[in-house]
Amino acid sequence: MIKQTLLASSATVFIILSPLAHADLLQGLRDIRNAVTDVSTGTKEVSSLKNDLGLAANTPTTNSDELGTGDVLSAKINKLKVFKDPDRDASTVSELNKDNDIIFMGEEANGFYYVTTDEGIEGWVQTILVTKR
Repeated sequence: MIKQTLLASSATVFIILSPLAHADLLQGLRDIRNAVTDVSTGTKEVSSLKNDLGLAANTPTTNSDELGTGDVLSAKINKLKVFKDPDRDASTVSELNKDNDIIFMGEEANGFYYVTTDEGIEGWVQTILVTKR
């Protein structure tokens, strides 16, 4: 009789704990899913950044074919340098922030766009550091 009672009690405890074990398993699976989602989101962000910087293999970078003269651009970074010539060694004529409007003047050379700033300053900005609004 004691053996049967003990066995019945063990079965009852197992049945009661079983949903808890399932809940722990389901929570563990949710945690794994969330971790995979976070990794996937991080991978997409890195891929997007690589595309923006022109580092992705076989990925075309933005070029003037996608832009028309007069299109409004904005800086991807603050303190974007506007150069006198399409060369990073050229003198800087201005620095722009993300909130400045930049007008594309229809010319591209050496990875630079010829632009006019919202203050009327003309010069060259690196193509990978600006985006079309």
